[in-house]
Amino acid sequence: MSTNEVDEHVALSPLLDDAAWQPWPALGGHWMIKWTTRGDGYILVITDGIRGWIENRSSEYVEEKAQEWAACVAAAAGEVAELVLRALLSAAEGAGDHSARGCRVEVTWHSHDDILTLKLRDQLDQDMPYCWTFCLTALQHTQMQHLMIVPLAVQLQLLQVQLQHKDTQLQQLRQQLSDFTPEGTAPARLQQLQQEEITRAAAAKILKS
Repeated sequence: MSTNEVDEHVALSPLLDDAAWQPWPALGGHWMIKWTTRGDGYILVITDGIRGWIENRSSEYVEEKAQEWAACVAAAAGEVAELVLRALLSAAEGAGDHSARGCRVEVTWHSHDDILTLKLRDQLDQDMPYCWTFCLTALQHTQMQHLMIVPLAVQLQLLQVQLQHKDTQLQQLRQQLSDFTPEGTAPARLQQLQQEEITRAAAAKILKS
């Protein structure tokens, strides 16, 4: 893969930052998928947790493919892309008649798993079936680093900071609670002591009257 291609995918990283990873059970429990339709067309990334595959398509490509379904399709490229990507997310793996078996995706591997082809079969309504083919290429190590490893590391670091902040708040609450609790006394015991004190005060009041 050329340096230009690597730089291109690295440049796509900010576009995918806001996209959340979602489980993709079509290929197994450890597979995940994310995409964005911001800008022109769409960017799709799929991973098994070890390797990743990516496809970047322009709005012109999406519009051209949509016209192959039916000339009456007038939705914007982003809307069409979002439709097929959400269908891919929910599709079950395997070939077959979509009308009888639901949304299906046929998976094919090429070039020692460097190319992943996904043939999606679904329908817009009862009388408008369509087929959409995704062709993803394997991410190189540098691309994986920018598109997956670094963002995940940043998220883990952010989570750690949030946990530390919560722990600090918890320690502060415990300290505040201890200020109102006799030393070595649990809150439940404190409540019992308070109730006993109220009872004794009430009894003393009765005896005096």
